[in-house]
Amino acid sequence: MPSPFPGVDPFVEAQELWEHFVLCFLDEAHKQIAAALPEEYMVRFEGQRTLRGVYSDEMAQEFQPDLFEARQNQDLGRESATATLATFADPVTIPMDIEVEEVREQWLEIRRLPDRTLVAVVELLSPSNKRGAGRAEYLDKRTALIRQQVHVVEVDLLLAGSRLPLRPPLPMGDYYAFVSRFDRRPNCDVYAWSIRQTPPRIPIPLTAPDPDAPLDLAVAIAESYRRSYYDRTLDYKTALELPLRPVDKSWAEAVGQGASMTGQG
Repeated sequence: MPSPFPGVDPFVEAQELWEHFVLCFLDEAHKQIAAALPEEYMVRFEGQRTLRGVYSDEMAQEFQPDLFEARQNQDLGRESATATLATFADPVTIPMDIEVEEVREQWLEIRRLPDRTLVAVVELLSPSNKRGAGRAEYLDKRTALIRQQVHVVEVDLLLAGSRLPLRPPLPMGDYYAFVSRFDRRPNCDVYAWSIRQTPPRIPIPLTAPDPDAPLDLAVAIAESYRRSYYDRTLDYKTALELPLRPVDKSWAEAVGQGASMTGQG
C-alpha cells in the first residue's frame, strides 16, 4: 500500500527504520538519473564501511576514599609479605565506556566518460551524518568535495539532528535539498518543504552546457516506502518523538491513526 503521507513518512525515522530506506531511495534516484543522463555520463553507487566508537555521556564513577584506602592497605601488606618475589599489582577490572558500531554509508557519483571525471555527488543524509562523531566526519568529507570542481547535491529527509551549516538562516521547512554548483559557490540552492507538502523535483547538475538531470523526490520517496513494505512494519499507534511543531505533530499522528484504522501499519 502507498504511504499515507504526501511525502516523507516521519514514522520511518521515529522507529529507526532508516537504513533500508536509504538503500531503496538511492536505488530509485539512480534509476531516474541514469534514464536522463546523456550517453557520455555514467552514475554509480559508491560506499564505505567504517567502525566508529560510541561513548556514553555519563561521567566515570569515582572510587570511594574508604574503599581505595582498604585496597591500598591490602596491597601494601601483600608487598611486604612477598618482597623477594617479582609480582604484579592486583588490577581493578572495569568495563570500557565505549561501544563499537559498524556504519555503512552509500551515495551516488556521476562521472563523465571516457576518463570518468567526477562531475557530481548525490547524498541522502543519514542519522549518523547529523550528530556526534559521524557529523564531523561527514562535514570533513563535504568540505573536501566543495573544494573541488564537483557539484554536490544533499537531500535531508530527517527531522532530528543538526542541519547543514549555511550562513543565513534556512528557509522555513521540515525537509531540505541542497544543490551546490561548483561554479556558483559559495551560493547554494536550497529547496524546502513541510511535512504536509509533496516533495519537489530537483536538478542534478552536469557539465556545462549539458542540461541538468531531474530527480523527482516525491517518486523516489513513494517507491522507497512501497519497496520497504513499511505499511506492514510501521506502528502508527505510537506517539511521534521528533522535533516537529505541535500542530504538525498532532496532524502527523492523526494521519498515522487513520492509517492504522484502515489496516495500514
